[in-house]
Amino acid sequence: MARSTSEAGSREAPFRSLMDWVLQLPDVTQAAHRMGGTEFRVHGLEFMHSHGPSFLDVRLSPKEQARVLRKGKPEHHRADVHHHEGWVSFRIESKESVERAKELVQLAYENAKGTSEH
Repeated sequence: MARSTSEAGSREAPFRSLMDWVLQLPDVTQAAHRMGGTEFRVHGLEFMHSHGPSFLDVRLSPKEQARVLRKGKPEHHRADVHHHEGWVSFRIESKESVERAKELVQLAYENAKGTSEH
């Protein structure tokens, strides 16, 4: 069953607000992701990418990945190889989930920024 334009628009609004926020972080750039969607980088290092308006993959340090998975915020990444590199997946389902996503993105951004500065 096809979604109405208003349903799709209301579903994309939280995602758009998150993407606007991400792009305001210092030194962040965006580009097409090799697997579809959009990736975000800081100093050339990818720290997150999106698959449509409701699904994010975020790269954390191993310590942060373990901590947030214990809290149950994100999910294990679907691909084991990426899971072992610190990636987690997160669904944007509401305005409230955008705030949780921002916490994860901020962790990923700080991790990537710190890694790229060494």
